[in-house]
Amino acid sequence: DVISTIRSNPVTGNIPIVVCTGKELSPDDRLLLDDKVDSVMEKGDFSKKDLLDTVHRLVSDDMSK
Repeated sequence: DVISTIRSNPVTGNIPIVVCTGKELSPDDRLLLDDKVDSVMEKGDFSKKDLLDTVHRLVSDDMSK
């Protein structure tokens, strides 16, 4: 899967991953993604500003490491 490929590569492994989905996630789907990505956002539960704020926070956090 794409997430595993990104995470397993030393060059891309630290890139923050945000998943935006139009699907309503089951608790099992959510748990699986929460362990692999930095943020999961379900369509309708966030605004454009929320998305931009999340990306900004993750990139800022990543750059401070």
